[in-house]
Amino acid sequence: MKVLITGGAGYLGTMLTEMLFNRFRNIEITAIDNFYHSNQLAVLPFLTNQKYTFVKADLLDETNYKTFREFDVVFHLAALVGFPICEDHKLYAKNINSESVKNVIKNIRPDCLLIYPTTNSGYGSTSGDTVCTEDTPLNPISLYGVTKKQAEEYIKENHANSIRLRLATVFGCSYRLRNDLLVNSFVWKAFKDKYNIIYDGKAKRNYIHVRDVCDAMMFSMMNRERMVGDVFNVGNDSLNMDKLSLANKINEYLPHKIVEGEVGVDPDKRNYIVSSQKIYNLGFSCNYSLEYGIKELIKVFKVIDMPIFGNY
Repeated sequence: MKVLITGGAGYLGTMLTEMLFNRFRNIEITAIDNFYHSNQLAVLPFLTNQKYTFVKADLLDETNYKTFREFDVVFHLAALVGFPICEDHKLYAKNINSESVKNVIKNIRPDCLLIYPTTNSGYGSTSGDTVCTEDTPLNPISLYGVTKKQAEEYIKENHANSIRLRLATVFGCSYRLRNDLLVNSFVWKAFKDKYNIIYDGKAKRNYIHVRDVCDAMMFSMMNRERMVGDVFNVGNDSLNMDKLSLANKINEYLPHKIVEGEVGVDPDKRNYIVSSQKIYNLGFSCNYSLEYGIKELIKVFKVIDMPIFGNY
């Protein structure tokens, strides 16, 4: 089986690579990435594997799609991920997040399985009491959410052999570290600064460990007959919680001062509860707890003391 991972040097892409190799013997993986975040070292663990090929390329250049018809499965992860970076780089975000999908679909075979992780941030801002399911209308409130919604809709209409996964806020460690994701950021600030300032502390989100995300993508690949053509929320439903509760949970493992911000607001206005019961009903389950993620982040931050490793 030949697999392509776009954004293969990224936070999800590197962890997915490791887990695919660990689970499947007869698999060949090609990863494409343009090292937008100077993340070359993230692919180092895989370069000596004879079944791994890395291609440095930008998906906005159509000449880089020549080999796409070779692949049986494509995980299209390449994107500018997150609210802040998309606002700072609007044109590139629109092109790589939305327009690249058209080139991918144009160049893969009709029978190629396309697995596309999008975001449940598309649900936008709700009362925080309503549970969002896959039938809840998308109402993105950021450019990031808008571009991912556009890509999701294009895939639905133009490549039937596809599975779309709306991811919760991801946390945990990967070969390409990020400390800007909410859980990771709170742990980093508690570890480094000994305090966290929380704005809009009652705003709710849901979370999922990076390994559970990769498990969900592999689960989708192995259950394509039951999932193809459909969309699924992918989160840990036990982790629907507000930001203050998250900070207090981190405080149990890393004591620090928690301050509720009285002046200023969080520009990211998301507020929702999300249900992933639809994919749970097919047999998928999350295996990595918030506590597991907090502990591993603390362990890593004690060794890797860098000022910035995020999507900026």
